[in-house]
Amino acid sequence: MNILIIGNGFDLAHGLPTKYSDFINQVQDNSEFHQFLVNNAKHKAKIYNKVKNSKVFRYMKSQCNQNNGWVDFENELKAIVDGICNFPGQLDKTICEKNKAIISKYVMKQGNITHLDLFTYRVLRSHNGFTTEWTVGEFLELEKTIQDEISDFISLFKEYIKWISITKILEVKKIKLFSEMEVDYFLSFNYTSTYLKLYNTKNNISDSSICFIHGKIDENIDSDIVMGIDSEFYDEFRHDKYVEFFKFYQRYKYNTDINYLNWIEDYNKLVGAEDQEPGLFKTECTISIYGHSLDRTDKDILFPFFTLKYAKIIIYYLDDRNKLDLEKNLLKILGQKKFYEYLRVSSKINFKKIT
Repeated sequence: MNILIIGNGFDLAHGLPTKYSDFINQVQDNSEFHQFLVNNAKHKAKIYNKVKNSKVFRYMKSQCNQNNGWVDFENELKAIVDGICNFPGQLDKTICEKNKAIISKYVMKQGNITHLDLFTYRVLRSHNGFTTEWTVGEFLELEKTIQDEISDFISLFKEYIKWISITKILEVKKIKLFSEMEVDYFLSFNYTSTYLKLYNTKNNISDSSICFIHGKIDENIDSDIVMGIDSEFYDEFRHDKYVEFFKFYQRYKYNTDINYLNWIEDYNKLVGAEDQEPGLFKTECTISIYGHSLDRTDKDILFPFFTLKYAKIIIYYLDDRNKLDLEKNLLKILGQKKFYEYLRVSSKINFKKIT
């Protein structure tokens, strides 16, 4: 049983511009992506212009520029949502009379401007020169605007992945490692079909043995994808208006692929049968992980694979710095005891440098 698990590093290794920073850099007039939309999807020009001029996109672009061309979309999206959710706590509700009518309004607490979250600060700075008074209606409109802008950002990113799928994937060269690797089961955290288009040309892997855990985009843009905030950060008392941007809700709403659970169940049944009748057969399982950061946001998916009995796991890394980052994240997933046991005692997990 050979399982291949890939993350975005797989697409990057094939020269595909699938980083969020790549997307941000392509959202400019006369870029390749922009020209693709103009020539093939003019009806998307409206959403392109909306995203380009939105508060959310400008914030993401600013963070990308400040971090040497890198942006962590999930964490920045969390910062945006937290900032808007925290904003009411910076306001005092007051009652006043206006045009003989009694109205309620929210006023910025004295000195609280400097304590605002970065995104909220930027929004207020661009909103009539630091508006310190808000009506209920104005605040609800701000919430709705941010919700719409996040949705538009994700919609345009789906168009971007479609552009990559149509114009870029078939131009890349195969990598020898994957051409020679035996794969029975394939789990992807990516939105592209790069591996299947390049290495599964004879359909050697059955549909039931393929899992796109976050959804897949090819030429069909109607596909839904999981693209949001890690589920563990959700606070039902603060984030209810933004629940649609949390991964757990997206997985439920879009009924995303969970084929991998069947693989694990079938494997455990085989192992159980072997344990009852030793020597009857030998269950072997090799799990190769390539291009995935092992971030703990995916712990709920990765942990069951790491703990499969008798499984041997190979984690591919680029250099010593990358290996250290992977080890740190692996420690967060496994905990100290299993980390030491799997890497030192049993050698269940091994690192292999990409050459």
